[in-house]
Amino acid sequence: MILKREQMDAIKPAINSVRFICLALIGGVTIAAIILSAITDWQQINTDFDPLAIFGLAIGFSCLASAFTIPNILFAGSSGIEDKDTDDVKLKKLSGVFQTKTIVRYAMLEGAAFLNLVLFFVSHNILLLGFVALALAAMVVAFPKIDSVYACFGEQLS
Repeated sequence: MILKREQMDAIKPAINSVRFICLALIGGVTIAAIILSAITDWQQINTDFDPLAIFGLAIGFSCLASAFTIPNILFAGSSGIEDKDTDDVKLKKLSGVFQTKTIVRYAMLEGAAFLNLVLFFVSHNILLLGFVALALAAMVVAFPKIDSVYACFGEQLS
């Protein structure tokens, strides 16, 4: 089902608020990475698999994988949509689930990125900074596009 213009207009504020939150999280990680990179002593950089690097990468990759699975598992079928609901009520419920899933996903990615940034600052292991770049790339790729959200909502309404 393709959403009507008034339906799109009704959910656009919810989508935009999530998009702004996502941009803020991406910006926060990016600015922190730039600042920490600027004050790092680059003479001490290493690529050793020391315990801090192993810990950071293990937690980071676990969070990265979980960010794309756990929100879908936690909120599968939890939109509360009932057959008797009008399309407007269904859209409101779907937008709430969309907001929560997206924020949970980005919080997990941001947490993994910041953990690895702190560990990079402590251990000077460039592998940890590489993970931060990977987490940022995942955040950019997962950024909610308005047309994709409309299409997803339309599919769930039909």
